[in-house]
Amino acid sequence: MPIVFKGLSQLLYPLVLASVFVMVVGCQSQLPSQAAAVIKPDQDFKVIGYIRPNSENFIEALNDQLAYVTHINYSFMNPTDDATGAIKEYNQERFNEFLTRGKAANKSLFLSFGGWRNNEDSFDSVYERIAANPVARQNFIDNIVQMTLDYNIDGIDMDWEYPRIEKADQYADFIDALAMALRAHDKLLTAAVIGVESKATDSGHADAYLDRAIDAFDWINLMAYDERSDNHSPYSAATNSIDYWGRQRGVPAHKMVLGLPMYARPSWRSFAEVISDNKGLACLDTTTHQGKTDYYNGLPMIAKKTRLAQTEQLSGVMVWELPHDSSDADTSIMQHIVNTAFNHKRKGFCDR
Repeated sequence: MPIVFKGLSQLLYPLVLASVFVMVVGCQSQLPSQAAAVIKPDQDFKVIGYIRPNSENFIEALNDQLAYVTHINYSFMNPTDDATGAIKEYNQERFNEFLTRGKAANKSLFLSFGGWRNNEDSFDSVYERIAANPVARQNFIDNIVQMTLDYNIDGIDMDWEYPRIEKADQYADFIDALAMALRAHDKLLTAAVIGVESKATDSGHADAYLDRAIDAFDWINLMAYDERSDNHSPYSAATNSIDYWGRQRGVPAHKMVLGLPMYARPSWRSFAEVISDNKGLACLDTTTHQGKTDYYNGLPMIAKKTRLAQTEQLSGVMVWELPHDSSDADTSIMQHIVNTAFNHKRKGFCDR
C-alpha cells in the first residue's frame, strides 16, 4: 500500500531549493562568525538538533540555530492509526521549509519517527501492531525508505517510545529489517533511546532494546533527561546514561550521542521562557516558578556535559529541541555548545 506524497515534485524541487539558498545564506551571515565558522558538514563531533513542525518558534529556530548543528531531525513522522504501515499526513509547508533550509545549509537531514504519544503508559500500540504483522511491517518499511529517496533524506531516527520487554524480539526484527532496507540505499538509521535502564517517570525499560537491535543502529541518541518529574537532568543523568549504555551494555563510544534538554521541569517551560525576564538565570540550573523549584540545564551545565561527551569520546551531543533555545547570542545554548566543543578560548556569557 504505497503512500502518495503531496509535496514538491522532483522536477520543481531543485528550483525551489535554489530560490531559497540566497535567503538562507543571508540569514546565516548575521550569526556570530565565531560559532558559525566551526560547524562543518564533515564535523567529527556531531551536534544534533531535533525540531518539531508544530513548535511555535519553528521558523525562528531554523533562522537562529541552523548554523550551529551538523544534523537536524524533523520530529515527528508517524504511521496511521490503522497500523497498515501507511504514513500519516503531515505539515507539507513546514516539511518543505525544513528540506530547503537544511539542504541549502548543507546539513544532514533525518526524519524522526515516533515520539511521546501517550499510549498505554509509554507503550505505543500502533508501532507494536505494525511490528507484529509481517505485511504491515514491510509496508511501513517500504514507505519509510521511499520517503528518504523521494526527498533525498540522509537517514531515519527511530524514536519509538518505548518497546516493551515482552515484545523485544518483534522490535528487534523490525529494526533489523528497516536497517537492511535503508542501507541498501546508503541511508543511515539511528534511535533515540531511554537514557538509563529504567526511570520513575514512565514504564520504559532498556531491556526492551536487545543487543541485536542496538547493533543495527549507526548510533543511538541517549535521552539523558526526564529521569524524574522535578530535577530531571542533573549531571549524574549524563554520567549514568553513559555508564549504562557504554560500560554495562557495551555500546562503543563512537555509537553514542549524549542528549541535552532545553526545557525545565516540572513547568515544562522552554529554556528561552525560563530566562526571558532575567538573563542571569542562564547561568543557573534552578529557579522558582509559581511557588515551586523549576529545574533545567543552564549554560555552565550544558558546557560541562558537552565536555563530558568529548572526554568520553562520544560521537556528539543532541538537543531537545531547537525552538526551545534563546535567540539571544549571549545566552543561546546552541552557540554555547559550539563554543565549548570547538572554540575553547572564547569566554561565554557566564564567565564574564
